[in-house]
Amino acid sequence: MVRMYAALEYVAISLVAVVLVLSTLSSMHALVQGVKLVESEQLYTVAERVLNKVLLTPGRPINWGTDLTVTEDNMTDFGLALAGSQEPYVLDPDKLMRLVNYSWFGNPAFLDPRHVASLLKLEGYGFALEFAPLFTLRATPLAVDPDTGVAVQFRVTAINYEDMPLANVNVTGLLLVLYSEGGCGLSTSAEVGYALLRDSEVTGIDGSCTLDYSSEFGALKPSLPSGGDKVTYVLILYGEWYGYRTASHYAPDQGALDVYLIGPYVIADYAVDAPPYGAVLLKDEALEALPDYSKLVEVQKVVIECVGDEPGDWTPACRVLNRGAKLYQLYRLEHVERLASHAILVGCRLGRLFAYVASKYPIEPVRYG
Repeated sequence: MVRMYAALEYVAISLVAVVLVLSTLSSMHALVQGVKLVESEQLYTVAERVLNKVLLTPGRPINWGTDLTVTEDNMTDFGLALAGSQEPYVLDPDKLMRLVNYSWFGNPAFLDPRHVASLLKLEGYGFALEFAPLFTLRATPLAVDPDTGVAVQFRVTAINYEDMPLANVNVTGLLLVLYSEGGCGLSTSAEVGYALLRDSEVTGIDGSCTLDYSSEFGALKPSLPSGGDKVTYVLILYGEWYGYRTASHYAPDQGALDVYLIGPYVIADYAVDAPPYGAVLLKDEALEALPDYSKLVEVQKVVIECVGDEPGDWTPACRVLNRGAKLYQLYRLEHVERLASHAILVGCRLGRLFAYVASKYPIEPVRYG
């Protein structure tokens, strides 16, 4: 009988021990979950503070987007808001462009994320900022003039940030036809003229519409020089959807140059892996596209200067881009309107006329951090 009582005693003690262990584990689990909850709430607070700072303040200096002399060494505050804007959450596209560093284009104006983390007091945290437009426009040529190579009909598709088609987008397309009567010389850039053809449509339920310039181009064609090497084109696109706007472009061939527009500066990078190889000879004038959503898109000429050279000193070292020692060339446009969406540089390569489109807005989502 004593042994039975002893056995029952051990069983009771074991049950108590199991209950204590389970209770301890439950308490530890509750404690860990509580700590995780506190940490997540703290991170949420930090993230909210950082987002408000980034989206609502311009940084210091306030013009660091267009002033390329501002670097990690002399920037004292970080923010992406457009200085002087009366509305909240209006970002400065030039500041966004300084965060772009695509694998196929090394941005010399790029800011080191480690220094930005320090300015935002995020040392010890992992952080990443991602920016994507609400919607974008993509163009595909449907019909091409066989004599000049100019596309005269395009299918334009509006895509939202989830990569889904978007209906009821008002699309305005500016077909910029560039031509040179004398063609491209071996040592001098071409004298270039241009014509503007416009069309506007609304995207359907599939998110697409067709822009047709056939009739206008047919009337223009007799005045163009013969030969596809003397004519090129660019399609500049603007979209409006319930007050939200976007800009895009299509160019048939960038001719071995990748170009960006940051403030008044154009950064041109020669793509060394783009055969056939051949130097690009740029003209000393560019065109800038100015969207006016209440009227028609306008284009005006601007003078190009080499940064570091005397104004007007359009030397071969400045206007020629090739596979030389320079990784990129920096140009300054004489005057760039604040609302300008694109700058179009014109040049010759391998005896053929090319147009190089520099967008003021990132052409792909920006991931920074």
